[in-house]
Parts: sequence; structure tokens; C-alpha cells
Amino acid sequence: MKIADAILWPRTKVCERMGVDPRGRWRTAALDGQHAVLFGGLPHRGLGHRDMTLPPRIPVTEEQIDRVVARFYERVRVHPALGPVFAEHVTDWPAHEEKIGRFWRNALLFQRSYDGNPMQIHKAAGNVRAAHFPVWLSLFETVLTQELPGPLAYGWAALAHRIGRGLSYGLPQEGGNGIPALGD
Repeated sequence: MKIADAILWPRTKVCERMGVDPRGRWRTAALDGQHAVLFGGLPHRGLGHRDMTLPPRIPVTEEQIDRVVARFYERVRVHPALGPVFAEHVTDWPAHEEKIGRFWRNALLFQRSYDGNPMQIHKAAGNVRAAHFPVWLSLFETVLTQELPGPLAYGWAALAHRIGRGLSYGLPQEGGNGIPALGD
């Protein structure tokens, strides 16, 4: 195990988040009684994620995720700007939708079923531009508000905007020199 794989978290905050007693059985090393070293990235991995999981970031169901993803890609396929971009890369829509469903289950429910690298994939596509993300997000928000109750739709949309903003920073800007923007 590498030191880079460890994250230092205050023991009480992790216990509070995980809903466990800080004096309980941990797979950690205690440091000065105030902190715990948790290995493997996120705290629940270091704690043995079979026994303990984080609560969902947004309490949607897997069925709701699958429905949103399906409805979104129905619209993407016929969208004048996004359709051609996706059509150039996606040949198996059911497989793509299943993969994106895993991405959202990972992001929303903390399920560890997606192991891709969205930034790398979007950069490697070659025809994905930062200007596509506002269009993508607008279409995605429309689907969210049609398919989910307000608070769930707004929460998911906020997360999608953060992810989209991060992805767009690493992509070429319209009319730019091909150098990704590193932020404003």
C-alpha cells in the first residue's frame, strides 16, 4: 500500500458520516486518538465497504437513474448539435447507456461499479468541445425535471453542472487554439 492511497480524516467526522461508533472495530491506524488513516481512497473503502456504505448523495433509485439515462439519450440521438457528436462514437446504445448508468450510480449512490475516466474519453474523442456542455446540461436538466420530483432533479442537476464544468475546462474552446482552458 502506498502512502498516496491513504487519506487522513478526523475520526469523529468519519464515524458521524458513516453512522458508526468511533470506538468500534476499524481497519485503520489511530494517530494521537483524534484521526484515523483510511486506505483505498474514499473512507468507506478503508472501512470495509461490504459492511458499511455511505448514504446516497441524492436519494434516487437505480430505476430512476436508468430511466433518466434512457430518456436523455433518446433526445441526444435526435438533437441537431449533440446527435452527430455521439453518433460518431457510440455504436451500441444499450451498452453505452448501461455504462453511463453505472457512472451515475457511482456519482449519486456511491456504488463502485464504474471505473472509467470521463475526462480522458471526452478528450480522446476529438470532436467534443467545451461549447457542447451547456447544450448537454440544458437537455439533461429538461429530462431530470420531467422524470424526477423537484428536489431530486435540482440536486442531480447541480452535480451534473459541477461535473460538466470540470470536463469542459479540459477540452478545447470554440475558436480557440486547441489548448484546453484551465479555468477562469
